[in-house]
Amino acid sequence: MKYLLAAGLFFTCQASLSQNLLPLVWQISTSDTIVHSVDSDKLKDAGKVNLMLSWERQGYFYRTGTCRLAADFYMPASYADTALALNLRLPCHVKGLYVNGSFIGGDIANQFWTKRDEVRHFTLDKQLLLPGSWNRISIVADEFSYTGGKTNSLCSLTPVRAGNDKEKVSLSFSGGAFVFHKDAPFINIASIGAKGSDAEVFIVNDLHDTLYHTNVAVTDNKQELSLYVSHVITEPGFYECVVVQKGKGFTGDVKWFALDPEKIKGNTQEPGKFTAYWKETMQELSGVKPDFRVKKCDSLSKGKRNAYIIEFTSLDSITIRGYYFVPRTKQKYAALLHLPGYGYGFNKLESFVKSKENVAELALCVRGHGISADVFNPGFDIPGVWGWNLHNEKQLAYRAIYMDCIRAIEFLRSRPEVDAKRIGVLGSSQGGGLTLATAGLMQEKVKACAYFDPFPCSIRDLVKVRKLCVDEWSSYLKYYNNPISFDEAMDIQDLVDTRLMASRITCKAFYATGLFDDDCPSRVGFAAYNAIKTPKKYRVYPADGHLGESSPYADMMQFLKRELHY
Repeated sequence: MKYLLAAGLFFTCQASLSQNLLPLVWQISTSDTIVHSVDSDKLKDAGKVNLMLSWERQGYFYRTGTCRLAADFYMPASYADTALALNLRLPCHVKGLYVNGSFIGGDIANQFWTKRDEVRHFTLDKQLLLPGSWNRISIVADEFSYTGGKTNSLCSLTPVRAGNDKEKVSLSFSGGAFVFHKDAPFINIASIGAKGSDAEVFIVNDLHDTLYHTNVAVTDNKQELSLYVSHVITEPGFYECVVVQKGKGFTGDVKWFALDPEKIKGNTQEPGKFTAYWKETMQELSGVKPDFRVKKCDSLSKGKRNAYIIEFTSLDSITIRGYYFVPRTKQKYAALLHLPGYGYGFNKLESFVKSKENVAELALCVRGHGISADVFNPGFDIPGVWGWNLHNEKQLAYRAIYMDCIRAIEFLRSRPEVDAKRIGVLGSSQGGGLTLATAGLMQEKVKACAYFDPFPCSIRDLVKVRKLCVDEWSSYLKYYNNPISFDEAMDIQDLVDTRLMASRITCKAFYATGLFDDDCPSRVGFAAYNAIKTPKKYRVYPADGHLGESSPYADMMQFLKRELHY
């Protein structure tokens, strides 16, 4: 990794507290990626990107390729003798960083998954800047990182010595809540230190429709404003509120709220052959001898638990494996089936090993995941598990993966140490979708289930919220030489849509969701939740994305502990 400097560079995890001269909304282009010595023209084929929002929410991801981001900023003449620092933290690979066409640094790796909070500070040479005039900053970047919906992007230009003129703006909703019923909330804007500035407010629904836009004048250094929006926000759904304040510098805030989420209905219609499709699949599984096998794993048998590697034979005669943890004392235990997220193979087992809970736990690696990827292994890119044989309803990966989960329940029910009347299922993301499928297909054999932002679920809604799904599906179809149309592929996907399993669930259920989740958004999870007819609960985590920053898994575990009585 290398850094080239115009003047100097230092590292810290603390951003400057001075005013930021750089706007929050930038131009972005995938075609105009060359920075010239005279860099002032509008980018060709340019769109807009807001650094407060995730790349994926705005249509950019790791396969987008090289882009150029550019922003024009005015440098007051009074800053002519002020040392300025360019502060950078972007979840992407920065190939080149330029100010007024001059190269500042480059080859800056994406550190979202390593040193997420680290900020790089470049002290700019005064000769690069134009006091009393407009300037241009350009960033050439690729490998736009997945963040799960929350981003910590930062690109600001501030005096090296922090001043006391810090401007700030923040959003809140009526009563400090985030979930509302019947009427949309008042949007509260709190501005500090920005007299004479302008605050621009947007409200965009999760389907990317801008429903409200206004500019508000800030007339005092400490001001609170409330905006009435119930006349335009009327439909059940999820709403992203963005405020960008322009005073001496730029600052902003983003928050989400939900309106009547219990009234959300998914757009996927149950195919006429849905019931027969799964009845036939279950019958096919019953014709495969399970051949349950259990082998002690001494390296994981610590504390109060013994650990085992379990194996069984599932659909297509493929061997499926998992990690099985049982308390050492001999008795009948409630059991939990943990189901994996997309691409996750339970490679982190410390929480299972150290747990003191009086419950048996099976962490299942479904086919293609972890220690069950030796035979079936399409990876997670193209075509990946989701795109595997998407044109053939009998060879869809999820048709077989759901059967892996069914067989895991059969395994637990076969164990002498397990109380077959106290089996729970849980998972997040893909694991959440697998939870819905397992509970829906096994019905009374599952006592309780808990899920976080599920996948694949309410797929016809998912492709509207997470528009990158359309690009992904086009790539999958291209991999197979486009044997069917996109619409025909969606018809086949209806057969594995776990929202359609939800109405078949007979156990109690708990749903957790993060409002910032742009991977498996709240709309699809509520579409499933609202189809469940049994006693159920949900909890909204207003500041969480798909990574579950507030640890919703802990709440899921507590729910299951209460329901399974262990």
